[in-house]
Amino acid sequence: MPIVVNGNGIITGITTATISDKLTVSSLEGVGAGTSVRVLSGSKLVGLTTASVFAPGSIIQVVNIQTGTLATGTTTIPIDNTIPQNTEGTEFMTLAITPTSATSKLIIDVIWCGAISVTGTTMAVALFQDSTANALAVSSVSPPASAYIVSVPLRHYMTAGSTAMTTFKIRAGMGAAGTTTFNGAGGIGYFGGTLASSITITEIAA
Repeated sequence: MPIVVNGNGIITGITTATISDKLTVSSLEGVGAGTSVRVLSGSKLVGLTTASVFAPGSIIQVVNIQTGTLATGTTTIPIDNTIPQNTEGTEFMTLAITPTSATSKLIIDVIWCGAISVTGTTMAVALFQDSTANALAVSSVSPPASAYIVSVPLRHYMTAGSTAMTTFKIRAGMGAAGTTTFNGAGGIGYFGGTLASSITITEIAA
């Protein structure tokens, strides 16, 4: 039976009294061979980081926010060939994550639910990170009518780049003057808060 190491580098129920004080990494589930680690009293592994416990492609952590709260905004996002800025549109959701490794990959999945008040225009849903002015990714839709509720998906894949906490933000707006309604239409909520938007961030070992 393989030895399982949790995210803190702890192997449960095994001490130096029950095994030798040295294990090869090939003995550990989900960790590639090539180095050795030492087991101290209390079953702690030395020289093994959280990120190295996970084989490439393994899910390290998942964080999520889901909200059915009604909100509105009137700031536009120009529908043109420029990158949306963090002063455009209205911020409707944020979610922070602290990556365990700078080399990890992050998959950011967004569902934005709502409507716009102008027929015949396009709206944009944009993803931003911290205070960076340029959007990382954008999704857009042209609803067929005003107050027509849409669910706009957005997915972005990136390298974490740091182990510091980072916050991702979702802003949305349409190209024409009017009101963008989040989790509703025409400034009114629908379905008792169960019409919900979300951000899900998955950290994957590289």
